[in-house]
Amino acid sequence: MNVFDENLKTAMIQSEYALVMKKRKTDTRYQQLEREYHQLFDRIRGFLDTEHRGMMLELEDLGNALSCMENDWIYQQGMRDCITLLRKVRLL
Repeated sequence: MNVFDENLKTAMIQSEYALVMKKRKTDTRYQQLEREYHQLFDRIRGFLDTEHRGMMLELEDLGNALSCMENDWIYQQGMRDCITLLRKVRLL
């Protein structure tokens, strides 16, 4: 990855994070889904013995890491597509 790509990636990650933090506080649908998610997670965890509860947390961590990577790739591709389009119409 060249310097431009690295800098672009860093800027996009910061932008993504700022947007997510804002939306978490303001998006009521997100807040409702988050509550439902935690309720279901806690319900399922309640069915497991202590030894296996940690596996749920590991699974959640891995799922979150995968989702973050996928979202970063989608966002980065969107930025590349935008730059390509701006170059094509000679605005960049």
